[in-house]
Amino acid sequence: DNMDYDVDNNLPGGTPETDSDETLSPKVGLIYDVTDNVSLYAVYSETFQQITGDQYANIKKDWYKDVDPITHETTEFGFKFDLNEGLSLSAAYFEINSITPNQVDTGVYNTLESEIGGFELQLLGTITDNWFISAGYTNLEPESTIQEAPENVFSLWNNILITDRLSVNFSFIYQDSSIIDIDDDAPRAYLPDYSRIDVGAAYALTNNTRLQVQVENLTDELYFPSSHDTHQATVGAPVHATFGITSSF
Repeated sequence: DNMDYDVDNNLPGGTPETDSDETLSPKVGLIYDVTDNVSLYAVYSETFQQITGDQYANIKKDWYKDVDPITHETTEFGFKFDLNEGLSLSAAYFEINSITPNQVDTGVYNTLESEIGGFELQLLGTITDNWFISAGYTNLEPESTIQEAPENVFSLWNNILITDRLSVNFSFIYQDSSIIDIDDDAPRAYLPDYSRIDVGAAYALTNNTRLQVQVENLTDELYFPSSHDTHQATVGAPVHATFGITSSF
């Protein structure tokens, strides 16, 4: 992987900054079919991101150009079990290890490591000919304090075919509270837990044209899905509806 980026400084007397990162991102996976209905798998991968993150102005710090990018190592293994012709259950355990370069003193560096493990369960497929379901649960167990790592996340999505032309859908999302700031010298700040309900419907006007409506955050929940810092929390959208019409030719 190779990434080059330039930053223009439009302040009076400002100078443009440049940086580049180049690294290998190995990925390897193995799937083993135990029976016709059960399979096991294992995956290992590495990804990277610029040490400046999304704050490109930080590129002006010269030491950022002297160190490697942030590396994320992911190990995952699990199984998939086909319950019937249309429904499957899968489970996985995963560990993510992040290695971040850190400046100790001028010209002296070390690395900061954070590790988070957890497991996830997913039920996916058709319960009946007219009912499709996707349900998932994720549990996170960080080895140390990590920003925005909720312990529990649950999601459920259903799509039900009422007639040959009309379908309705319903989804529910729950996310635990998570820490915003990991500064040990300051009081802990948290993003509160939240639940969100979405509903929708689709109607086929013709074989090629479909009318659709989707209502998100039906209960008008005030929630904060993410945050960059204690003073920069993202506010979830209030209740709103989207209407669309799709036609194929």
